[in-house]
Amino acid sequence: MVREKKKLMNVKPSRSNISLITLAATLIMFNVDCVSGETKKPAKLVAYDSITVPGEKVILTAKLEKKVLFFRPDLKGERLVFHIDNKKVGECITNEEGYAFVPYTINRPGEFELDVQLSTASRYVTHKRSAKIYCCNKKKPAIIVDIDHTVADVGWLGAMIRPNKEIMPLKNAPDILQKISQKYDIVFVTKREENFLRKTETWLKMYKFPDAPVFFWDLGDYPISSVKYKTERIRKLRQIWKNISIGIGDRDSDIEAYLANGMKVIKIGKENKIIPGVTFVSDWNDIEKLLMVK
Repeated sequence: MVREKKKLMNVKPSRSNISLITLAATLIMFNVDCVSGETKKPAKLVAYDSITVPGEKVILTAKLEKKVLFFRPDLKGERLVFHIDNKKVGECITNEEGYAFVPYTINRPGEFELDVQLSTASRYVTHKRSAKIYCCNKKKPAIIVDIDHTVADVGWLGAMIRPNKEIMPLKNAPDILQKISQKYDIVFVTKREENFLRKTETWLKMYKFPDAPVFFWDLGDYPISSVKYKTERIRKLRQIWKNISIGIGDRDSDIEAYLANGMKVIKIGKENKIIPGVTFVSDWNDIEKLLMVK
């Protein structure tokens, strides 16, 4: 009998048993925390770039969603706090779609840092998020620039699955856009989903593109049609920056969206079509010649 007890004591638990024990312990701890109110559920916070002009009210915008694998249910009734250049400028409760809006007026041209954070009293937890507010000079013309196959040598799928270090810019695009930005304000408008916001902004900084606002597609708020999304997005931007007059892209959908907003179009691609208001170029060197003429 003693020997049997010793044998039982010396038996080592199998890996499967250890996994089951670990899982059970995790579930028990999770339930205990939920009952005691100590566990905060993960959430996803997004802060959006904004554009404005001096003296005009800008609507600072952020969105809060639950973080559930591939799904992003909107979070209603949560308090978000907004700061500009480390100064609190307002707070707002998220609406049914998870959005929070704070009106603010900037009286001088420049670039301003927006920080948004979730109230510490929330039952959810997420990192603080940052964005930029670009207050432009009303006299400076502005250009809309696409990203995929326009400044980046990938399509939207490549941008999703490839790491930033494997995504190359089109030849001379960063340097030429830096030169162009001395004469024009730059605004990036992309069909990339906003899940790739941070990845995209990191890539633009990595290759030293000019610091500029970037506007993304949100699956829940805009139609799947690229033409409809870009047409509507650009229409809203031109209501604020009325001097947005040129669009650069690589697809027919870009042409349609730019022309629908009364803009001149530069399309990158080897084509010999004749379309009123559209200039076809083969690369960024051609774009530099077009836009930097004195």
